[in-house]
Order: sequence, then structure tokens, then C-alpha cells
Amino acid sequence: MALQFVYGTSVSKKSEYIYRQMITLSMEHPDENFLVLVPEQATLQIQKELLKLHPAHALTNVDILSFRRLAYRVFDELHQKELNILDDTGKTMILRKVAGQKKGDLSVFSGNLSKIGFIEQLKSMVSEFYQYRIDEEKLNQVLNKLDRAPLLKMKMQNIHTIYQAFKESLASDYITAEELLSVLCRVADQSDYIHKSTIVLDGFTGFTPVQYQLLQVLMAHARHIACVVTVGEEIYPPGDGKKGIPQWGISKEECGLFHISYQMTEKLKELAKQISCPCNDSYHIFVREEEKRPKILQFLEKSLFRYPMKVYKEPDSNEISIYQAKNPSEEVTFLIGEVLRLVREEGYEYRDIGVIVGDTSLYEPAMTNQMGKAQIPYFIDQKKNLIGNPLVELIRSLLDVIAQGFSYESMFAWLKNPLSGIKREDVDILENYVIALGIRGKKRWQSEWSRVYPGFVKGHLEKINKIRESVMEPFQYFYHVLSGKEEERRPSRCTVRQWTEALWRFLDNIHAEESLLRMASEFEEKQLFHLQKEYEQAYKKVIELLDQLVSLMGEETLNLQEYIQILEAGFSDIQVGLIPPALDQLMIGDLMRSRLGNVKALFLLGVNDGVLPQKAAEGGLLTDQEREVLKSLSFDLAPTSREESFTQKYYIYRMVTKPTQKLYLTYSSTDNQGKAIRPSYLIAFMRRLYPNLPVHVYDRFSLGLRGIMKPENSMDLLVHAISLVRDGEKNQWWKELYRWYGRHPEYADRIRGIRNGLFYGYHQEELTQAAARKLSGETPLNSVTRLERFASCAYAHFLTYGLCLVPRVQYHLEAVDYGNIFHRSIEIFFRTMEEEGKIWTDLSVEERVKYVERSVRKVTEDYGNTIFESTARNQYLVTRLQKMTDRTIWALSKQWEMGGFTNSYSEVEFTPNDHLNSMEMTLAEGLTMALQGRIDRIDVAEKENNVYVKVIDYKSGSTEFDLTKIYHGLQLQLIIYLEAALELSRRRHPEKNIIPAGIYYYNIKDPIVEAEKEEEEEAGKAILKELRMNGLSNNDPQALILLDHTGQKRSEVIKNLEIKNDGSLSGRSQIADNKQFEDLCRFGSQKAQTLGKEMMKGQIPVNPYLYKQRTPCDYCEFHSVCGFDSRVEGYHYRRLRILDPDEMWKVLREMEEG
Repeated sequence: MALQFVYGTSVSKKSEYIYRQMITLSMEHPDENFLVLVPEQATLQIQKELLKLHPAHALTNVDILSFRRLAYRVFDELHQKELNILDDTGKTMILRKVAGQKKGDLSVFSGNLSKIGFIEQLKSMVSEFYQYRIDEEKLNQVLNKLDRAPLLKMKMQNIHTIYQAFKESLASDYITAEELLSVLCRVADQSDYIHKSTIVLDGFTGFTPVQYQLLQVLMAHARHIACVVTVGEEIYPPGDGKKGIPQWGISKEECGLFHISYQMTEKLKELAKQISCPCNDSYHIFVREEEKRPKILQFLEKSLFRYPMKVYKEPDSNEISIYQAKNPSEEVTFLIGEVLRLVREEGYEYRDIGVIVGDTSLYEPAMTNQMGKAQIPYFIDQKKNLIGNPLVELIRSLLDVIAQGFSYESMFAWLKNPLSGIKREDVDILENYVIALGIRGKKRWQSEWSRVYPGFVKGHLEKINKIRESVMEPFQYFYHVLSGKEEERRPSRCTVRQWTEALWRFLDNIHAEESLLRMASEFEEKQLFHLQKEYEQAYKKVIELLDQLVSLMGEETLNLQEYIQILEAGFSDIQVGLIPPALDQLMIGDLMRSRLGNVKALFLLGVNDGVLPQKAAEGGLLTDQEREVLKSLSFDLAPTSREESFTQKYYIYRMVTKPTQKLYLTYSSTDNQGKAIRPSYLIAFMRRLYPNLPVHVYDRFSLGLRGIMKPENSMDLLVHAISLVRDGEKNQWWKELYRWYGRHPEYADRIRGIRNGLFYGYHQEELTQAAARKLSGETPLNSVTRLERFASCAYAHFLTYGLCLVPRVQYHLEAVDYGNIFHRSIEIFFRTMEEEGKIWTDLSVEERVKYVERSVRKVTEDYGNTIFESTARNQYLVTRLQKMTDRTIWALSKQWEMGGFTNSYSEVEFTPNDHLNSMEMTLAEGLTMALQGRIDRIDVAEKENNVYVKVIDYKSGSTEFDLTKIYHGLQLQLIIYLEAALELSRRRHPEKNIIPAGIYYYNIKDPIVEAEKEEEEEAGKAILKELRMNGLSNNDPQALILLDHTGQKRSEVIKNLEIKNDGSLSGRSQIADNKQFEDLCRFGSQKAQTLGKEMMKGQIPVNPYLYKQRTPCDYCEFHSVCGFDSRVEGYHYRRLRILDPDEMWKVLREMEEG
């Protein structure tokens, strides 16, 4: 037995030297074992290198193992009883459980148990204790010494409590992965495999205490141990041959960059000395042979992070390059372009190139997207977490469904999962129905659905119930496993075994495994091998987790929330290992984990402050200062973040000296969110080492044709170039790229899309007259509301009445619902009065309230989806609606009392069957448009030979009468309704003069006024003032008396009607004479006719108006359909001409005269 060190710089062939020696010996001694111990993630790479070096390209008695695999090899040889190893997933689940159980004993950590990441920190601490062989005795000893650090003492007591509970939970059934090597230490001396082995340690920068313990056992029993150590030439200065004595310094500063190598060798020497294992200086070798590389790279190996600093004064060469990119995505774009150039122009193979990133999570999305488009084979060396995998998300959403009582959110998170087995079309049908009718809860999902909502075809109920039944079937199995009966409610607490079996049966019933494998095959066809491997392993990993959960806690009783928490903890630790799928591929990894082979070119991406090297994290549950305190008390744990930063420097040295030809360093000026970030200190150090080394600012779009990569990811280059030409810049190179795409039909659609997008603008289109007539019918039947919608925006009118698009019906009340309820309630109220022969103005307060309540109740029942019963808030809204409706009827009756009209007609309908001449308009030869509508109220008064007619329209908003809107066709309703009311009155009173008294809006609202209780009468007056109608009044003296006979200077019935002291009307009054009313009605008919003609011509422009800073787009439900944007060419608002009353009357006179 002997211990030997094989020293060499990072660029020397020290590993190759010892491998060749081992291969030679293995061939000379075929009955002996030769073992290479390497870090877990390096086994595959080292195996490739050894196979390449072996003359037979086969390894018979040479093994490449990690410590863990060595343990299993020895256990197999000795026929050891199979050990139950608790992996990280199991460890997390147990810690979640015991931490919850001990919460009351945790004075420091009790409030942190539910915080994200805390259990992970706890797991790291427990693993650390196992790795550093911390036992009960050591913990008690250090606790007795911490009286001067009370907070640290409380922390350590809390950790002790959890650590002790964790170990008790394992009992003798399980051991942790960290304990595996302790078991190996106890049996290694019995192994012939060890006794006959020559062992090489390679790729290590240090060992944990338990690993050192094992290495001491191996020194005692193996034939020979050689340890490969990376040092600088200054540590092992040139001498005669390969032998020599390393000249380490004593302090960390003297050892410098290689202090961790010094610590490792000294510790191994100490262990060898304890067991009298020979380790003479004469045994050790310094390998000076190295790969040939450019002088500038040789200088880097000898100078990086060395002091005093040396300076490379020769001119810049292209062997080392530094690039600044805009953001991480641009760094990836640069990487791809340069990799393709190296392969195409310099004859590189992909495997000759390595990529190291500071944080794979920052760069993986861009790499996955861009590498695929560039058709570059690549492999990202990382453990893939299953959080986000459809199987894990399916289980989480399933348990949420049970825990949340079949809430909408949980149900459709489950249904939309690709593994649910429900077709997406069926899910959409279900979702529309559930949203419209507010279906929530298990009982509602189990019961047959029979209700319908506006727009739903009743015949579809059979189909939707079949879908519902298929959705609920696996849930019945789930409940059956838990309770033994399908319909019985699940027990509040079940054993872990019961929960898990129910979950497994659910997955089996929906064929989750088959679905995952099918998806994996689809990924394989698309050459997305990393996703293929993940999906192939996902089901097995999850089932292993469930098996482990049952094995650890099978008979423990938990409620569902506790079970979910433990399962979530397990999910957070499930990882799948991915194996490189091809030989020639780009290897991508991170600084600390990845072990690259020999590469000609290396790219370091993300060389930014805190990214590469990564910002050293604080020590988890213990701060760096607390770790230092513990270290001073001989309680050794993992290195502090400061010590870790020294280690990262060493890894940077090892990595940047890897390439034999080219080194690229890139950094971003902003992060993915656009926030400015600084380059790493490594960039500054490199600039000082190489003062002539420039920093290139990467801008692919400035490269022209040199920025071309592959067809799939050069489209953006073409887009940018054409956009510059569009904006006036002169360049010609884009034409060649454009022509290339044009010669390949497979890109025709995308090129067309790019062209249309870059030169996008709105171009007005029209329907054919045949299509317009087909949509409207041979005899167009229009409402005034439809005409106003067309005048507001022709395209919105087309979507509403042409394509009949309707927004999704939702189970909540919108502003439009309140308006509809008020209107319908008042309509039903007056209809009831007519049916029962009641005079509404004669009702007592009690009668009025009773009829109002009945009307509102009828309307809410007609909604059919029980929304008014769904919440206490909505039930309150019914009461409020009743109050507002009652207030409206009260106000209308008061206003009626103040006027002189004798008859009132509510909900007066006119249709084509009435053959009103004023409502029939010729649009073209043989084409007549008929108008129909329902007038909320017509008041009539007869005075001698005259009949006065007043029209009222109820509005739920705050509509104001506006002559400008009438002029532009936006407020035609009152004047069209007046024209219809006048014609109907002429039919009733053919021998009399029919005179318009006025047209008004009554805004339904419940005003709040300030008044004391004893001032009830004054409060009533104030309310009536707020509820006055607004509109246009006839200035005929008799009409004015009929409208309001109270004699008040300011009318208490009509808002914009005032009388001056001399008896004349004020200028603020909105009034018109008979002739003006006649002109206004004529204008309304002509405007309706004009709008009808435009409709029949097929005009559907996107042409919303802009008036007083208001536009119909403010409340239009079709904005996402039309895409209106005033910044886009072709889109613009119609700015309406504003007319004051005098201008309006002048225009009407001119129209009549013209």
C-alpha cells in the first residue's frame, strides 16, 4: 500500500499520464483491479477518455466509479443485505413531517416552516451534519459552549431537535445517502475487490470528512492509491525530470489559487501517516507535458489570479475574445452564430466546443429555443427538476380539486392538463357552461346538468352531461378507495397508504403512464431528446416517490392538507438525470458541476457580477459569522460563502484554461428584465492581464449577411433589415436573403406574414352587396339601437349583427345587467298595472312596494342561473334593485302629478305589421327597410283640438340629450320614437292636431342627498331634483304647462327647463318650436335611411368616433377582434363636428331648403 500524488497544471496531461500507466498495468496484470474514482457527474466523460486511450478500446479490469457506485460494487461482492437508502426526496418528506410535529419546540424556526425554501435549507443542514459526522455528543458539546451567543445557541437547539427527530424517524429501517460511505468503511476491509485494486483519484478538489474516512480505509487495504492534483507551476518549480518537492506556502495567501489543493494533499498525507501508509516525496510526480496551445493561452494559465500580476504586452490575437451583448438572449445568439462559423469555416466539430454558463436557468430557455432553430445538436449537463412536468402538475391539480371542493380554478387546471384524457374541445364546452352557470362543488358536478343560459342550445345538454360523467368517473374511484363507497364524503383523515393508493388508482384509471410515453415518442420524432428522456422517466420517478412515501409513513394518519404538503416537499426534490444522446454535440454546463473533456474552443456565457462566478449564498440556516464561531469551537461544517468564493476562483482557473485554441467570454449589459447589470471581476482581471484585448459590442443586426445562421433563425435578421429600409435607411444586402427565402416554397407563408406585418396598416374593406343583403334579409328589419351601433362603428355593428358574435356568458353581474334588470322590472310593473286594470299613480306606498318587489323577483328568476342567490352580496343587490326600482316608480309618479298629461302608455311596441309610413324607408329599388322598436313610455294630453305627445326613454346610465350626437346618428332613438308615437297618435285622433310636447331621458339611479331625519320633505325634494328628466321641450305655452304646472322657475320635472322673471324661457333651456320638432323628426328619418343604405352597400369600416374625449372603444367588447390602434397606419378616429343648438337648427333649415 502506498499513497502517491500526481501533480500538474490544469493544462498538463497529468490525467492522461496516470491513465496510460493504469492501462499498461491492467494489461500486464489482468487478474488485478484498477479503479478510477471520480465525481458522480464525471464518470461518463472519464470512461470515454479511457476507452479512447486503451489500445483495445475496451475496459476489462478497469472500472470508473463514483464513491456511491463503489459502495454498491462492494456490497454486491459481499452479499450485503440490501440497504434502504433514503434519497433527497424521502429526506425532504420526512423533514416536512417532523418539523411540523416539533413546531411547538422550535423557538426560532416555528414561523419559517411554511416559507418557500425553508425545508430545502433544513435538508441541506441535515445532510451537512451527516457528511461532517456530527453526532449527539458533538452537538451537546458545542451547545455547552454557546452561552455567549444566545441566538446561535437557540438556533442550534432547534436544529438539534429536528435532527434528533429525523434520526428517530429513520430508526433502523433506512440510512441516508451520506451514511452509505460509513457503512462501506465498516466492511471495505473484507472486500477482495478492494484488496486487489490500484486506485486513482481524479477530478476532486477536496473531500468531506466521511469521504476522508473511507479514503483512509482504502489506503490501508488497497494495493496503491494515486491522487491527481491540480497545481500551478510555481508550486512545483521546474527541476530535473518529474520528481521534486512541492513548495507550498503555509497560509492561504501564500498558497494562493491552489490552497484547496494544498488542504487536500495535506489531509491525505496526515491520514496516511496515521496508519503508516507510505507517502514519500519521492513517490510524487509532476507532469509537465501539455497540449500545444497558443502563447496567449499559455500565458493565461500561468497568470490568472496570480500575484504579483503579470501583463501580456503582445498585440491582440483572436484566441481570446470578450463580447458584450445586450442581454442573455443576445449572448446565446452570439454563441450560436460563432459556433456555426467555427463548424463551417474552421472545420470544428460540435464536440470540440464547450459552453459554460453562470446560471443555466437564465440561459436554458433561450438555448432551447435558438439551438433547435439552428439545428445544433446540444446537451445541457444538469439534473432536470420535474416541477412543471404535466404528471406532477396533474397530481397537484387533482389534490387541489379534492381540497378545494371542486372549485372552478382547480377543476379546470386539472381538465386542461394534457394527461387528463379529456379532449380540449370538450373542456372548452364544459368551461363555457360552468362559467355561465357558476357551477361549483362536488355535488353540482355529480348531479345531472339541466339548466340553460342565453345562447345555449338545449339539445346540447345530453352531450355536455356525457362529458361531465367521463370527467367524474375517475373521481368516483378515488373516493371509493378512501371511503369504500363512491357517494360517501371522503374521511377528513386517512392513512398515507390510503391517500397514496387512491392517487395511484386515479393515475391508472386515466392511463397517465401511456399518455406520457406517447408524448415522449412525439418529442423523439421532433428530435427534442431532452424532453423525450424527461417524459420517459417521469412516471417511474413519481411512482418511486409514492412507494417511498408509503414505506416511510404508510400507516400514519394525515388530513389532506398535511398529505399535500409532504407530497409537495417530495415533488420539489424529484430530478431526472439526462444522458448525452449523441457523440457529436455541443456540451453545455455550469462552472461547478460540469466536467468537460478536451475542447478546442470554450465559451463562458454570463460573465456578470453575481452570475459567473455566482454570488456566494449565505450559509442557509446559519450565517457565515455563525459558522466561523462554530469553527472556532472545533465544530467543523461546510465552507463559508467567503471560502466558497475562493473555490469558485479555482474552478474558473480550471475551466478557462481548458480550451486549446480559442476562449470566448461574454457578458450582458442588462438582465432578462431590462435592468442594468455589471460585468464580473473576471472581465476586469482579463483586461488588466491583456491591456490590448478589446471588448467587442455584439450587434448581430449590424453584421449584415455575416449575421446569417440557419434558415429557421435568420428570419429576424431579415425582419430587422426590411424594417430599416422601410424607415428610410439604404442598404441592399437584405435582398439576397429575401430572394433565398423566396426560392424555397416551405418559407412562403412566413415570408408573406413578415411582409404583411412590417408593412401592416388598416385597409378598409367592404362586403359585397349580395352578402350584405343576405345578412340583412330581403326586407331589412332594423332597430334604432342597431342603427346607432352602425353610426358608432360600422365594424362593431358587423360583428354584432352580421357575424352574431357574443361575449362568453359569465356568472357575475355586469353594468349592462343592472340596466337590463331595471328596464325589465319597470316594464313588468307597468304591464302588471295594465293587466290588472290598476292606475299606477293611484297606488298606495304599500301597494307600490308590493308590485315592485314582485316585478324585480320575476326578472331575477328569469335569469335562470341562480346568480342572485349565489352570494350574500348578490342577495343584497336584489334588495338594492328593488329599492332603486321603487324609487324610480315613486319619482315618476311625483313627476306625473306635477304635469297635466292625462294618459300614459308603457312599453308601446311598433313593428312592420303596424305599417307606419314613417318607419318604412326605401334603400334602393325594390328594397325597403322597416324599423321596429319599443317605446318605454308615451304620455298624452288632449286640449281642445290638440293632442300633446311626450316620449320618455328610461336609461340606467347618465345619458344626456345631445343634438350633436343626433346629427351624427348616435342618438336617434328619441326622435325616431317620437315620429312613431306621433303617427300612432294621428291614427287614434285623425281629426285633431298632434303636437310633440317633448322627448326625454329618465336616468334610473338612487341619488344620495344630505339631509337630517326631520327634514324628510326637503330630502324628497332634493331627490326629485336629482331625478329630473333631461331632453328637448316644446316652447308652446300650453305644452310647457302640461309638462310642469307647478309654476316653479326651475322645473322640478325637467332638468333643462327654466323660466325667467319676465315669464320667458332662459337661454339654458333646451327648447324647440313645432317646426323645429318637425325638422328634427325628418332629419332622424333621413339619417336612418342613409345609415340603412350604407349597411346594404356592405360598408364595415373600423371607424369609431371620438367625441369629447370619449370613444365607443372604451366599452366595446370586440377590441381584441378589430385590433384598432390609432398608432397604426390606416386606423383613425372620426372626430365628430360639434354643433351648438343654433348651428343644428340652421343645418336642419338648410337641409329642408336644399
